[in-house]
Amino acid sequence: MNLQGPAMQTLMQAYMEQSQKMFAQFQEQMQSQARNMFTGFQFPGFPAPQNNKNEPNK
Repeated sequence: MNLQGPAMQTLMQAYMEQSQKMFAQFQEQMQSQARNMFTGFQFPGFPAPQNNKNEPNK
């Protein structure tokens, strides 16, 4: 990206940062949904889920 002009470089940098944030948010949302979906199941070899005080109740 060093060969591009400063305006294009700034635009691409902002795009990349926003894309990373959106990906992280989507990943957290998918993890939360999967956790909520499988809360009632008992899987052999895994301890029972504990309430996480950091997550808001839904």
